[in-house]
Amino acid sequence: MIVSQELDPTADEVVLALGERGVPVFRIDRAWFPQRLTLEAELRGTRWAGCLQSAQRRVELENIHSVWHRWRSTFALSPQLSRPDRHTRLITDEDLTDLDQVALTAHQVQHYVDKTMDVRVVIVGDRIFPVAIHPLSQAARIDFRTDYRALRHEVIELPDAVEQGIRRFMTESGLLLASMDFSVDRDGRYYFLESNPAGGQYGWLEAKTGVPLTEAVADLLAQGGSGSL
Repeated sequence: MIVSQELDPTADEVVLALGERGVPVFRIDRAWFPQRLTLEAELRGTRWAGCLQSAQRRVELENIHSVWHRWRSTFALSPQLSRPDRHTRLITDEDLTDLDQVALTAHQVQHYVDKTMDVRVVIVGDRIFPVAIHPLSQAARIDFRTDYRALRHEVIELPDAVEQGIRRFMTESGLLLASMDFSVDRDGRYYFLESNPAGGQYGWLEAKTGVPLTEAVADLLAQGGSGSL
């Protein structure tokens, strides 16, 4: 079962890859419930039994052997937020004198890392795929999402200590799939930023570098196993 937004090209590719393996897929968007998706379930011992049914397909809960909870439905930002307030940016002294906008949505404030590159690491089971994202503009150095045209992508190898830390994080968190973000400073020091929910976005990394992420995810889902996606 794949839980994602209705329009998700990355999930589309995994559905096709699973179809080529002869693996049936039940895909839903949580926003469908309860108008376009119904649930009947009861707890029998230690397992849930029942079914999920959409307009196109029905699946028995007992038959689900792997779940990829990939992406939540899009939320809407307050229309009162200005465009600069909707992107990561550097905080100025002027921002600190006018904090009215803080009340409109959640914020995360962190120390600025004078970075040479970002690294997104996609972990699929016991396989690790690190891709460096080199910024080619000042805007991209602050947040690469603000200037996708000014980026250079490169498959790299991680320092041993970073890889060991990632594997320890995955084991202790019980995760089988994750996308982690790091910033790397001028001394080569890695700063861990976050582990994105449900594996995060990775389709553009595959398109830019050819790293076989779709095949790895499809293999993981096809084989099943215990853990969280």
